[in-house]
Amino acid sequence: MAKNQNKRILIIGIIIIVLLSVVGYLLIKKDFSDDAFNVNTVMMKLNMVVGKDLSTSVRITNLENERQEFDLYFSGLEGIASVSEKNFLLEGNQHRTINLLFNDSLGRVDVYTGYLVVKTSKLTKRIPVVLTVEEANPFFAVIQKSLPAYDEVTLGGKLGVDIKIFDLKTQDSQNIDVNYLIKDFNGQTLVSEDEDQVVTETASVSKIFNIPEDVQVGDYVFVTSIDHNGKSIVAYYFSIKKNGATSFFKNFGNIEYFAIIVLVFVIGMFWLIFRFFEARDELILKLKNQQGLELKGNLDVIREYRKELNKIKDLSERRLKLEKLERQKEKVIEKIKDKHKKQRDEVKKYIEMEKVRERKKKDEEFNEMREKYEQEKERVIKLYEKQKREKLSGRLKKKEKKFQDEKDKAIKELKLKYELQKERAEELKKKEEEKRKQEIKNNMLKKINDWEGQGYALSELKSNIKGVHNNKMKNKIDEWKKQGYVLK
Repeated sequence: MAKNQNKRILIIGIIIIVLLSVVGYLLIKKDFSDDAFNVNTVMMKLNMVVGKDLSTSVRITNLENERQEFDLYFSGLEGIASVSEKNFLLEGNQHRTINLLFNDSLGRVDVYTGYLVVKTSKLTKRIPVVLTVEEANPFFAVIQKSLPAYDEVTLGGKLGVDIKIFDLKTQDSQNIDVNYLIKDFNGQTLVSEDEDQVVTETASVSKIFNIPEDVQVGDYVFVTSIDHNGKSIVAYYFSIKKNGATSFFKNFGNIEYFAIIVLVFVIGMFWLIFRFFEARDELILKLKNQQGLELKGNLDVIREYRKELNKIKDLSERRLKLEKLERQKEKVIEKIKDKHKKQRDEVKKYIEMEKVRERKKKDEEFNEMREKYEQEKERVIKLYEKQKREKLSGRLKKKEKKFQDEKDKAIKELKLKYELQKERAEELKKKEEEKRKQEIKNNMLKKINDWEGQGYALSELKSNIKGVHNNKMKNKIDEWKKQGYVLK
C-alpha cells in the first residue's frame, strides 16, 4: 500500500514539474525570442564640461546565426551627438564596438535628452541618453535619488525625489534660488517649480510631484538647477508607466498569464486528488489493522482450545470436542466474513460519500473560481471599453483638429489664390482698356489721315486727337465743327 502511495506521489510530482517547465518556457520565450541583437547598455547618463567634448562607446552583439545589417543614429541630440559608424554588417554571433562622440556646440549649462537608435530589419532598440553639460568648477554639488515609496512612477501617481545640496566653496549661509523641472525626451515641460533654499554647507529637501493621468507613458528627466555664482545642474532619469489595472489588462490576453492560471488550477486539482487518496488509504489501513487484531484474537482462542483438546485422553470425548471446535470455527469464520462484508460495504459507502463530497467541494471551488474569473473579466472588459472610448475620443479630437487645420490652410490658400487672380484680372483689364484706347486712337488718326488726303484742313485736329477718349468722340467732333473745321 505504501509502495503504491509513493508511486502516485512520484507521478504527481513529475506532472507538476513538467507543467512548471512548460510555464517557465512560455514566460521566458518572449524575452529571448525577440532579441535579434544585444546592446551592452540599456540607458546612458553622461556628464560633460561646458565647451568641451566627450567620447564613449557601446558594444553591439549579433545574436542571430546569420549576417545582419545595422543602422545607428541619434534621435533628439542632433548637432550634439554623433556615431563613428552609421551603417555596418555583422556576421552571426559577432560583436562590434562603436564610438559615440558628444560636442557642446551650444556652449551652455543644460540637460539634453534623446535616444541612441540601433536598428535592423528584425528589431529596433532605443537606448535613452541623458547628457548633462555642467561647469568645470561649480559652486554647488547636487545629489538626487528616488524616495523608496516612489520607486515606480505611474500615470496619476507620484514622483518622490530626495535632494541633497552641498556648498563646495564656502561655509557661510547662502540664500539660493532652486528650480525643479520635469520634462520628457521631446523637450516638453511637464512640471516647473521655483523655491528659495538656505544652504549652510549642506541642505536636504524631499520633493513629491503629482503625475497627471493624461501624459504620455515613457522616459522623463527630473532636473534640479541652482543659479548662484554660476549655474549648478543635475538630472535624474525615470520612466512613467501605466497603472496596475492597465498593466493587468495589457497582460490579460497573453498566453503566459493564461498558462499560470491553468497551472494553479491543475495543481489545486492534483492536491485535492492526492488528499482524497491519502484519506482513503488511512481508512483502509485502520480497517486492516482492526481485522488483523480480531483474527489474532480468534487464532489465540483456537490455539488455547487445541491445547485443552490435547490433554483429553478419551477418544470419544476428544472427537466430540473436535466436532464442537469445528462448529465454533465455522461460526467464527462466518462471523468474520459477515463482518468483513459489512466493513467492505461501509468502506464503499464511505468512498462514495467522499467522492460526492470532494466532487461537490471541487464544483463549489470551480464555480467560485469561474465566478471570480467572470467578474474580473467583466471588470477588465469595462476598463478596456472605457480606455477604448477615451482613446477614440482623443483620436476624434485629433482628427477634428487636423481637419480644422487643413480646412484653415485650404481657405488661406484659396484666399491667396483669389487675391492673386483678382490682381491678375485687374491688371489684365487695365491692359485691355489701354489696348482698346490705343486702338481707338490709332483708328481715329488713320481716319484723320484719310480725311487729310481728301483735302480737309486737319493739322490742328490731328494734334489734338491724341487726348480724345472714345466715349466723348462724337461730342468732340461737334465741337470741332463749331470751331470751323470742315468734316465731311
